[in-house]
Amino acid sequence: PTPEEIISLQKKSVVENTYRSTLNWTNQFENYRKDTNLPGELSDISNPKQLEEELCKYFTVCCKTNGDEYSVASLQSAINALNWYFNGKTSKLKSIDLNDKKAHPDLWYTLNGKIKMLFASG
Repeated sequence: PTPEEIISLQKKSVVENTYRSTLNWTNQFENYRKDTNLPGELSDISNPKQLEEELCKYFTVCCKTNGDEYSVASLQSAINALNWYFNGKTSKLKSIDLNDKKAHPDLWYTLNGKIKMLFASG
């Protein structure tokens, strides 16, 4: 097979919704980082603890453009999308699992607190 045929098959393996969700959440996280004057690009993050700290701050304040809070499902989608990004080709972090609550306890304490707040507010 030609290299083009291989690349064509590899591109077909990417689920369009996963791509769109990842693009959406990485853009939102990148915008947050710029708004709060965090240095560098997402792809520059190479320290898992730095990522966890930044995500804790982001999820504490993130909301929709109209000011409403995200749903629990949206927050989980964000974690999955960011996890997919940080395990991708452009990230300096490899083999990171943001869904691992033992590896990223502060992130999950923050998310669980936000989820409890969402449930309490109705």
